[in-house]
Amino acid sequence: MSQKFYRVNSVTYAVKGRDALLRNGYRAEIVKNPDPSRGGGCGYLLRVDNADSRCLDILRRNGVRAFAAPEGETRR
Repeated sequence: MSQKFYRVNSVTYAVKGRDALLRNGYRAEIVKNPDPSRGGGCGYLLRVDNADSRCLDILRRNGVRAFAAPEGETRR
């Protein structure tokens, strides 16, 4: 199973993004960013199981500014 992490600007956007992805059939969770100082954003990431190219489109269509998190940012 491939997981992808998306950086968001606030916890509000994390909740909004998670809900939008869930409505579209993706399993999405809000997780703490292990190092939020590395690249901005808030202290949270969206972790999406079985992510594909549609995920970012879904987030943006729902007003969520999200960016793919660098792989190193998602590990402790």
